[in-house]
Amino acid sequence: MRRFAAILALAVCTAPACGPEEMSYEADGGQELPVEFNPPTVDTVTPGAMALGDTIQVFGSNFLPNEYGSTRLHLVGTYTDDSGATHSYDGETVLDVKNISVASFVFDDLFFSPSRDRIGSFEGQATVISELSEAYRSDDIQSVLTSDELSVSLKVEPSVGIVQMRSVTEEGCAPVTDGTIGDQELAFSMRAIGMADATEENPIRFRVSFQAPTMKVVYLKDQAYGVWPTNIGSLNQNLVKEAGDGANRFDVEITEGNSLDLDPTWRKDRVTVSPPIQIGDETVSEVLLGRLSTGTTDGRSTIAGIQIEAFHPDGTVISRQIAYGVKEEWEIQNYDQNMRLMERSDPVPVSGCFSGGDVGRDLTYTEGSSVTQSRSLSFRWDQNVANTLGITAGVGGLLPVQISANASTTFSETFGIDVNETVSSESHIGINFSARIIPGFFGTCYRQIDRIEREVNVTYNNACGRSGVIGQTILTDWNFGFDIATGPSCDAASDLDDGGNYEPDGIEYE
Repeated sequence: MRRFAAILALAVCTAPACGPEEMSYEADGGQELPVEFNPPTVDTVTPGAMALGDTIQVFGSNFLPNEYGSTRLHLVGTYTDDSGATHSYDGETVLDVKNISVASFVFDDLFFSPSRDRIGSFEGQATVISELSEAYRSDDIQSVLTSDELSVSLKVEPSVGIVQMRSVTEEGCAPVTDGTIGDQELAFSMRAIGMADATEENPIRFRVSFQAPTMKVVYLKDQAYGVWPTNIGSLNQNLVKEAGDGANRFDVEITEGNSLDLDPTWRKDRVTVSPPIQIGDETVSEVLLGRLSTGTTDGRSTIAGIQIEAFHPDGTVISRQIAYGVKEEWEIQNYDQNMRLMERSDPVPVSGCFSGGDVGRDLTYTEGSSVTQSRSLSFRWDQNVANTLGITAGVGGLLPVQISANASTTFSETFGIDVNETVSSESHIGINFSARIIPGFFGTCYRQIDRIEREVNVTYNNACGRSGVIGQTILTDWNFGFDIATGPSCDAASDLDDGGNYEPDGIEYE
């Protein structure tokens, strides 16, 4: 392994050379797995009765942590639905490993049923499969390990199935997304699975509960409008009411089937607001749903908690809690204190030659003139990721500085230093940095400059719920190293390392 010296600013030095502490660089290659990789075991899959939206836990041992590969639950058996029909099932679900003995997944798709809409019971065998990611594979380690089988019985109970939950402001989104960005018109479609179909005599009532302003819902007075969707901004304010901050809810009844579709961009749906609201001079509970959208993010991503409930006159009640992400379009990630050496100057003398004389002397570091460097920001883009997310990064003003009205403040907070500040060698010299010059010897002060880079990832979130690291914001910064070289003549060599250029990869500071 090659070793280099690293310069740390504001160090207090008592050794003859104030400079470089050690850092290390390791060449590219296979990564050593830092954990034991043993066959997993599976003891329990719980709960045995589950509804869509529930978190299912798997207990066992030797689960592979997420950062080193994938862990999957493999189920093989027979599913008998509520009509009495049987279906063979053989499939896998990716697990989120919490620790070596606990993993989980969210049961958000009724995968046992070919039609995805029949409750029933599954009887079969479960195994857990651990598979190393490519970075940790080697010829010495088997990359896939499987547990012994566990007999399981799982019952699917009546559930609220989500058929559609997506932005309709953006075209081409998948029917169901985990989230979107702020200020997006939404479409919701849900199904009361396992509940008797609605009729005129026995309607099903759906209730949607939400928090404003994370969700922005606008109600209109229940009357005729010339066109739909109507331009809410042009309406008399006596016809419009936005849901107030805090907890809100509205109910909708259906009289056939078991599904509800909500999309005010093309449907005119009458909803019941509880408690009643004031629109103009009237207190009303029966209103039209004029807008169903996410709120403005105001600089930070958040979660919209949405609860869907379905009530049948026969007394059946089912519900589902949904955590729907409402993200900033551009996000600057946290800075992890990384520093990478890109260029190092050769040591240069910055003082005259001082004699130790007949009795010796203590020489405190001094320089004839200080040197000043300016910090600067730049951006590196990943065009491949940008293309998959449907944007052209770095073109047309699509820069992460648009995240904040004051970009310098944003990045200064991220990096923890003023990104516009100049950096002077004078302010980096260690306090009381001195060296002893013995009688008959000489001393000379040396300085060295490091150009370093610090970087943070920039994530782009699109309206369809997809995210990716679109590139990096790079802060060019400067560090200084100092030394007092002593020797029998004025040309004594400095102990600082020789200079060099380490681009494009740089060398990580430890």
